[in-house]
Amino acid sequence: MPNTTVTDTVFSYLTNIIPGNININTGMTLIDDLGFDSLDMIELILHLEEELNINVAADDNAVLDAYTIGDLITSIEMNYDIV
Repeated sequence: MPNTTVTDTVFSYLTNIIPGNININTGMTLIDDLGFDSLDMIELILHLEEELNINVAADDNAVLDAYTIGDLITSIEMNYDIV
């Protein structure tokens, strides 16, 4: 069962920064569909660290290289203890 805290946090952040009325879903790619670049990814990770009280390691490729929104959520849920 997905951690709604992680899912809600990711979706809330993306909804606030993506212009227009896009129906964001877990299958969307961060780079191709949402136009993320490396700076956008860093800002997203920093936001998630603060909101979820986690510390993403600089070598955590599963999170840093997430291809889709779902990949990102799954990586965080599997690798970090979210209370």
